[in-house]
Amino acid sequence: MRHPGLRWLALLLFVTGTAWISACSWREITRDLQQDFDVFYSAGLSVREGLSPYDNNMDKDLRTWDGNNYTVSGFLFPPLTARLFVPLSTLSYGAAKALWTLCTVLSIALSLALVTRLVWPQGGWAGLAGVLGVAFWYFPTLFQVQNENIDAETFLVLSLGFALAYRHRAAWAHAAFGACLALAVVLKLDTLLMLPGIFLLRWRPAAAGFLLGGCLLAAGSLGVDGAAANQDYFFRHLGRIFHSENQGAADQQLSPQKLAQASPGYPDIQIKDGVSYTIGLQSFLGSASGTGLLASHSHGHRMLVMVLTPLLLWGLVYAAVGAGGGLDPTLAFYLFGLLITLFCAPFTWTQRMFWVLPLLPWLLWRLDHRAGEDRAWLLGCAVCLALIGLPMPVLKGIGFYYCLPTLVLIAALARLAARPRMASPAGAPVGAA
Repeated sequence: MRHPGLRWLALLLFVTGTAWISACSWREITRDLQQDFDVFYSAGLSVREGLSPYDNNMDKDLRTWDGNNYTVSGFLFPPLTARLFVPLSTLSYGAAKALWTLCTVLSIALSLALVTRLVWPQGGWAGLAGVLGVAFWYFPTLFQVQNENIDAETFLVLSLGFALAYRHRAAWAHAAFGACLALAVVLKLDTLLMLPGIFLLRWRPAAAGFLLGGCLLAAGSLGVDGAAANQDYFFRHLGRIFHSENQGAADQQLSPQKLAQASPGYPDIQIKDGVSYTIGLQSFLGSASGTGLLASHSHGHRMLVMVLTPLLLWGLVYAAVGAGGGLDPTLAFYLFGLLITLFCAPFTWTQRMFWVLPLLPWLLWRLDHRAGEDRAWLLGCAVCLALIGLPMPVLKGIGFYYCLPTLVLIAALARLAARPRMASPAGAPVGAA
């Protein structure tokens, strides 16, 4: 940023944003259940107590109840993911969720700091402050803090892999990016939607890193959790999770009397370690899953839609980047991978929409270089980012509000990526490996 006024504005945005996210985090830590973290904490506690993290174990040990009103739990992830939360389960619930909230905010900040410094180095400290300020004011970031899923930590893993591959541009760094993607899949299964991009862009070191990392993680899970736990997940629970997330069958629903007996005040209040927390059922639970929207109108062809949509979008990326476009392939894989995962995941909620934010420093860099001929496309991207980032109470009940801006971002980024080759933000020729 060259203009002094913009630097001061960026600094103001950062200071006020930091104060805002800190105040919101403190409020959620002290008052709210942060129900998604409750699921992870309960899964770790269940594993520590020798129970299945996929069953509702309230009758065996009430401490392991995650608030789900079915005989199954709300935990959706592989057994190895539950193992990651065993250390946190040794802490009290209040201390554990305070630590996890701090990890969430730091993960988002560190990820965007890495991307901004690599993609928009000309922005300097003011550019970094501005990007982080926007992130802290961004509504999906606040929603992430309110619910405390594992999205921020997955975002950090992917961003670290990107930073290694983009900075070093060597085969080992690309393999490390592939290994990071394998770890991200363990944390969030739907990041597997990024895998077609590796093969379409013929990124062999990354593919090798993914396969090697995946084999090591699978071997670790078999060694720690055993074959029975993995079979239980993949053959008993994964199909249910794919079709209905954390819901069970109608005959698996628990009675309101049983739930109220377990936690007086439920569903408005849940007691953890003797402390009452409010259960924040916000009104912004809009789904961003484009494939979910398409599948709901597919007349029984849900699986076909889920498979073809990401392949078609990655084909668009290949047409824009693989045929000599103007976007660095590593950066293209990272940005498009995040967007395609958001659009194509079976279940994408408001709280993960901060994954669009790495586009911001790249757009600002692009604005410095080719603002004239790309102004309309850049403006379209800016409008979409703003729509995603603003709370929209008037749109309560419109479940797929985020789908269209995400799709527009994919199309606009593909159009911008198809421009003639330019120098990359790092100064190397685009496509240099």
